[in-house]
Amino acid sequence: MLKRIRNSILVTFLVLTLFTVGCNNAKEPVMEEKATLTGTVEAREIDIRNKIPGEIKTLKVEEGQSVKKGDLLYEIDPKDLIAKKMQAEAGINGAEAQLNKAISGARAQEIAQIEALLAKANAKVQLLQTKYDRLLQLYEAEALPKDKLDDVETELTVAKLDVEAVTAQLSLAQEGANKDDIAALRAQASGAKAVLAEVNLHIQDTKVYAPFDGVVSEVIAKEGELIGQGTPVLTISNYQDKWVEANMDEIKVVDIKIGDEVEFVSKAYPDEPFKGKIVSLNQNPDFAIKKSTNELNEKDTITYAVKINVLADERTLLPGMMVDILLKDKNVIEKDTKENDIKDKDIKNGENL
Repeated sequence: MLKRIRNSILVTFLVLTLFTVGCNNAKEPVMEEKATLTGTVEAREIDIRNKIPGEIKTLKVEEGQSVKKGDLLYEIDPKDLIAKKMQAEAGINGAEAQLNKAISGARAQEIAQIEALLAKANAKVQLLQTKYDRLLQLYEAEALPKDKLDDVETELTVAKLDVEAVTAQLSLAQEGANKDDIAALRAQASGAKAVLAEVNLHIQDTKVYAPFDGVVSEVIAKEGELIGQGTPVLTISNYQDKWVEANMDEIKVVDIKIGDEVEFVSKAYPDEPFKGKIVSLNQNPDFAIKKSTNELNEKDTITYAVKINVLADERTLLPGMMVDILLKDKNVIEKDTKENDIKDKDIKNGENL
């Protein structure tokens, strides 16, 4: 009986001892174990470039100035484009006048004028023909040099060619332009209108507006400066639209997914983590860090680009700041789980004694 009591006391003592050791050696909650990853703060930023060459007529903003979407930033002097617009409008008027004339045909007065020219040309031919016939008789009678007869013959030939030309002109005026001529004139008028439309677009491009709300972080060009197409004039930044970019190695990247929320800290706020959400995970490797072949058989470490949007926070985070991203350490989680399983088994074994 006494022996049975001693065994019961021993089992109870063993169970209490294992339970106490397990409690004392218990790890802190898994969420407290963190692995860090270095990232860089980025913000939405855009260079405002000139679409057309020209002189900056007015510059409406300065560095550090806040702007709203649609605010006028600067204006290019449009005087050269206005002159081109007038030329384009004149080209349209001329092309349309020729087209209308071809479609409607020549007027009766124009036809009458051409007929008068033809009659005059025929009269000249008749006069020269009579003169040529008379001189030919004198030449045959050897009373006239050959060169005199040749001069009149040349004049007669030219006069006949004039008659043919005027006759063709009269025929064209009476019949009107053919379909091919009209089509060509239509194309010419359309081309002139396209030139005007392009000039109007360039005139609109002389006024440049802010594409989004932000701050003018840099002014590159000056008022009165002549700049070329594509030249940056100023830079606008939106410091409210910011994110963190980081390169995560292949070991950690398999433990995250788009939509996960993470925390990160900066040197300015080391004890007050910011919150963010993973919005992009590049599936292609970004770069590899070469390691020594003698370093514990380690292979090259491949990294993947991760983008983390910064959730609403009034504290200052500026582009270029370095932050430490806090991640759940998978190795710590697995280690704690295994240790807890072992303790549970030890306790059960003690209960079975």
